[in-house]
Amino acid sequence: MINTSTLISQMLAPSVAISAFGLLLLSMNNRFFTITGRIRSLNAEIRDLNRLENRTKFDNRRIQVVKDQVGLMLKRCNIIKNAVFFLYMGMGCTVLTVLMIASDILDLNLGIEVLAIKCFVIALF
Repeated sequence: MINTSTLISQMLAPSVAISAFGLLLLSMNNRFFTITGRIRSLNAEIRDLNRLENRTKFDNRRIQVVKDQVGLMLKRCNIIKNAVFFLYMGMGCTVLTVLMIASDILDLNLGIEVLAIKCFVIALF
């Protein structure tokens, strides 16, 4: 017979990890949208400066500075995109861990106890 308290206690840690992944994903998405919004505003500034008929030396320098900032922000967007990808991978490993723990507790005899531990450890990184 399955002990319900054992099932709940063994599946609690991965469940807490899923909640933590959700909060991290929310934070990463907010950062991503903030950076993309800033890139859009900087590109609008470049377009406005390019429309000027009599550009000064200051305007040309500002265009170059803004282009450099956009390049740096695009790199940040790539870093955040990769972080979000790995967070989703970690969440997937955590879900697999929960399923493996459940199959072990339900005595399905799949022989995946060690794999469940490895999958959970991978999800933490």
